[in-house]
Amino acid sequence: MELKFYFVRHGKTLFNLKGRMQGWCDSPLLDEGIQQAENVASALRNVPFNRAYCSTSERAWDTAKEICKYHDIPLILTKGLKEFSFGALDGARKEEVLDSPFFDDWSSEGGETNTGFAQRVRATMQAIVEESSDGDTILLVSHGAYAVRILEILFGMNLDDYVERCKAQDRWLMPNTGMLIFHYKDGKFFLDQEPINVNEYRQIYHPKTIDMYLMRHGETRFNVQERMQGRCDSPLTENGIQEAQKAAEKLKDIPFSTIYVSTAERARDTAEIIAQYHPGNIIYTKKICEVNYGDLEGMTFKEADPSGKRFMDTHYGDVGG
Repeated sequence: MELKFYFVRHGKTLFNLKGRMQGWCDSPLLDEGIQQAENVASALRNVPFNRAYCSTSERAWDTAKEICKYHDIPLILTKGLKEFSFGALDGARKEEVLDSPFFDDWSSEGGETNTGFAQRVRATMQAIVEESSDGDTILLVSHGAYAVRILEILFGMNLDDYVERCKAQDRWLMPNTGMLIFHYKDGKFFLDQEPINVNEYRQIYHPKTIDMYLMRHGETRFNVQERMQGRCDSPLTENGIQEAQKAAEKLKDIPFSTIYVSTAERARDTAEIIAQYHPGNIIYTKKICEVNYGDLEGMTFKEADPSGKRFMDTHYGDVGG
C-alpha cells in the first residue's frame, strides 16, 4: 500500500503575531493569515487529493477550508492533529517560558510529554492509513511544532541538527502555511520534502515557464541604405511588409497572450501585421527600443563604424548614445 501526504501548517494568527505560546489554545487567523491560506490553496489546487484531515483548532480548520474549496472531498476534523499541548503555559509569551525546564515534558503544567505526543502522532497516522485506499493523496492541515516533531517521530531526523541547519540558512523551522511532503509505503513513512514555504513549493514543483518569441521588424529604408538606425526611424519597404506578412502566417497558430512592441514605428507596423491573427493584448514600450547610437544615427555603417568595433562592443556613450 502506498499513500502520498501533504502536510500544511495553518496561516498566521494573532498569537503568532504577539509571540504567544499556542498549543491547544487558539487565536484567529489574521488578514495576512487568510491571504496565506488563499495562497497555499491556489498552489495546491491541482493536487488530486482524495482525503483531507485537519486539526479541530479553528486556525487549522479555517486554513483547511480554503484549500478544500478547490477539491470536492469531505474535510475530516480530528483531535489527533492538534498542536502539542503546553498546558497552563498556553497563551504565555514565549520569552516567559524560555527558562522553563519543561521543553520535552510539559506534563507538570498540564500539557504533554514528548513520549505521549509521539504516541498520539503514531496512532493518528495509523488511523488515517487504515481509512485510506492504496494510491490516495491525502491533505493534512495542522500546526508548526507538530510538523517539526514528526520529522523526528516518523522519519528519525535529529531535531538539534535540523534546528541548527535552519538557523544557518535563516529559515523558519516550519513557516505559516509551509508544507512538508512525505509518503507511506508498506508500513513505513518516508520524507520527500522538508518544510518549505509556498513560493518554494511553486518553484520546485510547479516552476513558471514562459515561451518567448523575439522578432525583429521588417526591412526598412535605412536597412537598404545601410544606415545606423537606433532611436531614429525609417519606414518599412515593400519587401519589409512582405517579410512581416510571411512571419504572420508562420506565427498565426502560436497562442500569444501578450505582444510587447517597441514604440518605433517600424516595429509597430511589423507588430500590427503579426497581430491580425492575435486579437489580444499589445503593449507598446520604450524599454525594448533599439540601442541609441547618438550622433551616429542616420550615418552609413562605413562612416560611423568602419572597423565594426563599436557595433560589437555596443559602446556609443562618447557620441551621445
